[in-house]
Amino acid sequence: MKRAALLLAAGRAAQAVLTLAAFRLLTAFLSPAEAGGIYLIISVATFFGMFALNPVFMYLGRKLFVWHDSKSIFEHLSGYNLYSIAASLSVIPVVLGLWKFFGVGAGLPGLVFALIVAGYTYALNWNQAFIPFLNTLGHKSSFVLLTLVTSALGLFFSVVAVHFGSPSAVSWMSGQIAGVGLAAVLGLYVFRKKGPEPGGAAVSPLRYANWSVFYNVAAF
Repeated sequence: MKRAALLLAAGRAAQAVLTLAAFRLLTAFLSPAEAGGIYLIISVATFFGMFALNPVFMYLGRKLFVWHDSKSIFEHLSGYNLYSIAASLSVIPVVLGLWKFFGVGAGLPGLVFALIVAGYTYALNWNQAFIPFLNTLGHKSSFVLLTLVTSALGLFFSVVAVHFGSPSAVSWMSGQIAGVGLAAVLGLYVFRKKGPEPGGAAVSPLRYANWSVFYNVAAF
């Protein structure tokens, strides 16, 4: 118990250092206006994530142990992936509407703004699925390490993007999408290793696109 507590505390401390480093580098590379664009993109993506994805994600968390016992986690996540893709794509016309009619993100190119928000929403969604799931199932070392890897990769790719590209909010957030997305893929790999499931016939995600499933999730 002490070891787990120390591990989590050390992980939090290291993540705090990476967060401070990210703020320092962000303000060094980007102008205040571009930094504001980053906060706007993150805020809009967070809003859509909380509204469209977080409630369904809570349902997944409630069912995780049941699916773990029946070795069907990835079968159900394949269905959830359809929903997360649809939810992320639905962000694009909404953000474009906010940009065109209400001036939200007026300093950013409209379509690029919408695509960045959609991409970040999708990447962050899966990053915050596999990595916390590892913690829920008791794999605390993997959880702490991958959480740090997420912050480190996001910072690395963002700095590379603004250094070799342009010092803009779009470049920084493109790096964040790359880093967070890559960490999500690593989380998927580790999650599969920690909880192997039988590799039987692939289940079509469309199996979960029916009213019965929608009703169960909506009722929850």
